[in-house]
Amino acid sequence: HVTFRYNVIHNVPKWLHLWTSSIQNNTVTHNYSDTSAMTNNGTNNTISNTTVVSDGVWPTEAQNIMNEAGIE
Repeated sequence: HVTFRYNVIHNVPKWLHLWTSSIQNNTVTHNYSDTSAMTNNGTNNTISNTTVVSDGVWPTEAQNIMNEAGIE
Protein backbone atom coordinates (compact mmCIF):
# COMPACT_ATOMS: atom_id res chain seq x y z
CA HIS A 1 0.00 0.00 0.00
CA VAL A 2 1.36 3.39 -1.05
CA THR A 3 -0.10 6.88 -0.73
CA PHE A 4 0.81 9.19 -3.61
CA ARG A 5 -0.22 12.75 -2.74
CA TYR A 6 0.62 16.42 -3.24
CA ASN A 7 2.50 15.97 -6.51
CA VAL A 8 2.65 18.10 -9.64
CA ILE A 9 2.80 16.10 -12.86
CA HIS A 10 3.64 18.18 -15.93
CA ASN A 11 4.24 17.59 -19.62
CA VAL A 12 3.61 13.83 -19.75
CA PRO A 13 1.19 11.72 -21.85
CA LYS A 14 -0.54 10.32 -18.72
CA TRP A 15 -0.37 11.71 -15.23
CA LEU A 16 -0.94 8.26 -13.70
CA HIS A 17 -0.22 4.82 -15.14
CA LEU A 18 -1.38 1.83 -13.07
CA TRP A 19 -0.95 -0.72 -15.84
CA THR A 20 -1.71 -4.07 -14.20
CA SER A 21 -4.11 -5.59 -11.68
CA SER A 22 -1.20 -6.47 -9.38
CA ILE A 23 -0.92 -2.75 -8.52
CA GLN A 24 -3.38 -2.68 -5.66
CA ASN A 25 -4.65 -0.99 -2.53
CA ASN A 26 -2.99 2.38 -3.15
CA THR A 27 -4.29 5.88 -2.51
CA VAL A 28 -3.68 8.64 -5.05
CA THR A 29 -5.01 11.96 -3.80
CA HIS A 30 -4.54 15.74 -3.98
CA ASN A 31 -2.33 15.77 -7.08
CA TYR A 32 -2.04 18.31 -9.88
CA SER A 33 -1.54 17.70 -13.58
CA ASP A 34 -1.81 19.42 -16.93
CA THR A 35 -3.49 16.35 -18.45
CA SER A 36 -6.47 14.27 -17.39
CA ALA A 37 -5.20 11.21 -19.29
CA MET A 38 -4.46 8.23 -17.07
CA THR A 39 -4.57 4.44 -16.94
CA ASN A 40 -6.04 2.64 -13.95
CA ASN A 41 -5.94 -1.12 -14.51
CA GLY A 42 -5.03 -1.64 -10.87
CA THR A 43 -7.14 -3.30 -8.18
CA ASN A 44 -8.81 -1.45 -5.31
CA ASN A 45 -6.90 1.80 -5.80
CA THR A 46 -8.49 5.05 -4.63
CA ILE A 47 -7.96 8.07 -6.89
CA SER A 48 -9.43 11.36 -5.69
CA ASN A 49 -9.06 15.13 -5.62
CA THR A 50 -6.99 15.43 -8.79
CA THR A 51 -6.77 18.98 -10.13
CA VAL A 52 -6.23 19.29 -13.88
CA VAL A 53 -4.99 22.69 -15.03
CA SER A 54 -4.99 24.27 -18.45
CA ASP A 55 -2.89 27.00 -20.02
CA GLY A 56 -0.20 26.57 -17.35
CA VAL A 57 -2.30 28.28 -14.70
CA TRP A 58 -1.32 26.30 -11.59
CA PRO A 59 -3.18 26.85 -8.30
CA THR A 60 -1.20 28.35 -5.43
CA GLU A 61 -0.83 24.98 -3.69
CA ALA A 62 0.66 23.42 -6.85
CA GLN A 63 3.03 26.37 -7.22
CA ASN A 64 4.15 25.90 -3.62
CA ILE A 65 4.81 22.19 -4.22
CA MET A 66 6.92 23.01 -7.29
CA ASN A 67 8.85 25.73 -5.45
CA GLU A 68 9.68 23.37 -2.58
CA ALA A 69 10.62 20.39 -4.78
CA GLY A 70 14.16 19.21 -5.29
CA ILE A 71 17.24 18.39 -3.32
CA GLU A 72 17.65 20.16 0.00
